Amino acid sequence: MLNELHFALADYQQALDMDPSDWAVKSRLSVVYNEFGILEYYDRHYLEAIDHLTTAIIYNPKVGQYYVSRARARYVIEVSKN
Repeated sequence: MLNELHFALADYQQALDMDPSDWAVKSRLSVVYNEFGILEYYDRHYLEAIDHLTTAIIYNPKVGQYYVSRARARYVIEVSKN
């Protein structure tokens, strides 16, 4: 699955380079970055998960689940500090 995500990311980045205002491409990029974030979260790479989820939010700030997932990763980091 990871290889498929990398290929999708490359394709969507190329499409975004051709038309930086294309909302459909930005939405798809947000989905890909969300998937990367979730995979990092499950691998317990919380800082990387936060980075990917933040990028997903930048591409599509209308998806509430991205914020929830990022908040969970931040929470785990805060709990582990204490």
